[in-house]
Amino acid sequence: MVSGEYREAVARALEHVGIGDLRDRPFKDLSGGQKQRVLIARALASDPQILVLDEPTNGMDPSSRISILDLIKQLPDDDALTITMVSHLLDDVANHVQRIALVEPGVFLVGDINVFGFLIIPLLRQCSSPDGSRRFFSSPR
Repeated sequence: MVSGEYREAVARALEHVGIGDLRDRPFKDLSGGQKQRVLIARALASDPQILVLDEPTNGMDPSSRISILDLIKQLPDDDALTITMVSHLLDDVANHVQRIALVEPGVFLVGDINVFGFLIIPLLRQCSSPDGSRRFFSSPR
């Protein structure tokens, strides 16, 4: 049986991530972005100090990706929360984080996005796959 206190925490978390109105809708009927918000709310309901997200925008359309990244960006300010996120979408993520770690074959950088972020994007555009068949992050900035 779920306690009333936990139900209240869940309701607050759903409101916090902007989907309180979907509380009674089955998970299977939600969009990808709504499902991700439910999963983030589920984690927030336990009042964590650290939130680890693995590809939280994977498979989403561009507007849903930006919406989720905007939510993730505001969470640390609202909740005194540290977020660690893994993503292959550097062009999207670079505008929504404070610090970044770049791990590619032959490249490992960690730092404040405002200090050396301008170095990362051009560097990534020059990184090729190990066999030279494709380039990473080649979209214009």
